[in-house]
Amino acid sequence: STGSQISVLTPGASGDEHWFTTSSDPSKGCYKPFAFGEGGDVGAEGDLVRPRKCWNLTKCLKKDGAVQMTQMREESEAKLRAQAKSERPSPAGFDKALDAELAQLETILQRHSGIPTRG
Repeated sequence: STGSQISVLTPGASGDEHWFTTSSDPSKGCYKPFAFGEGGDVGAEGDLVRPRKCWNLTKCLKKDGAVQMTQMREESEAKLRAQAKSERPSPAGFDKALDAELAQLETILQRHSGIPTRG
């Protein structure tokens, strides 16, 4: 799969920041803060279903849904940036942000296509 990454690397590992999308198009996917856990832990081991679903859903967005997704992405990223200033990102935080993005994508797709996305 494909995603996008932004990393801010600073002297001393404690200041590094990593932001990832789980979408094929960085203009559609929300950048979520990520911190590698102890020993390089990256959260739910082997969980490829949710990131792949997010990737597939963003590819399905048509023009009208993409406009709504852009607004949602901007609002979500602003909240995540503010949250990252007050608390250290974690693998669990990334998972929570991914779940929120999936729920928003499903709502947008249902509204614009009438097709249920859960099942």
